[in-house]
Amino acid sequence: MSGFGMKSWLLVATLLLTTAGLAYDRYAHALASVPPQAVAAAAEGGNVRVLGRVRAGSIESNGDALGFVLEDGGGAVRVAYRGPDRETVRELKRLLVSGRRLADGGIEADTVGIAAHYGFVAAAYGLAFALLLGFAWVQERAARALEQALEQP
Repeated sequence: MSGFGMKSWLLVATLLLTTAGLAYDRYAHALASVPPQAVAAAAEGGNVRVLGRVRAGSIESNGDALGFVLEDGGGAVRVAYRGPDRETVRELKRLLVSGRRLADGGIEADTVGIAAHYGFVAAAYGLAFALLLGFAWVQERAARALEQALEQP
């Protein structure tokens, strides 16, 4: 019986690093958001995802249109939104807004949602996975030591 050798552990480490790299790439290109002050650097007409807090007193409703200001870290951006879930927009609430950048520096939002904090969930999964890998490594070492003890006369 042969245990997990160094090559096997290197293969596991390589697969984990590759998976982590691909997950980060997806996050950076499809899911990452920017603060309101970074919207000015986005190209006009380009898609942006902005994370910020709704400024108190900035919500204006005009028929089916809703306007408000997102602020965070000293920056602010004006948002125009037409769509469902208008009750999601409340003063002092952290929102994630996706839409396209307008010529005046504002955003015409396609979607408005509550900002979720997935970092804690990802950290918990990472810790659990690391603990399981550590347990597997310890068990493999113990099995190898037992095997060697049984082979000796």
